[in-house]
Amino acid sequence: MAQRRMECYMCRTLYPYDYHGIQPPYAPAYTYLEPVYTLQDPFSHTHLNAVICVGGTCASCEKTICVASECSIFYSKLLCSRCVHQEPDIELPKELEAQIATMVYTPDRTQNADSTVP
Repeated sequence: MAQRRMECYMCRTLYPYDYHGIQPPYAPAYTYLEPVYTLQDPFSHTHLNAVICVGGTCASCEKTICVASECSIFYSKLLCSRCVHQEPDIELPKELEAQIATMVYTPDRTQNADSTVP
């Protein structure tokens, strides 16, 4: 079913997705707080409310990012590792320091990145 792909600004990986928005049609029980890229779970037997969130948009820089722990973190909003490490206005709780330490930001890896691939 997935025919579209999104490219993560951080890791440059292409991810298939079925839907971009806040309420996937195949998962009526889910309403996301912000638009995300989702994929209908191919391993579910029921296919109703079987959804995999593969990415979204960084709330700070507005780049498309995946939900891999090296690329993004969610704390009331989705943030990319570049913004977490470089934006002075972003304040996160001390409890997230261990997770933030695992996030790797390499500036040369994100240069000239496109947000979404059709």
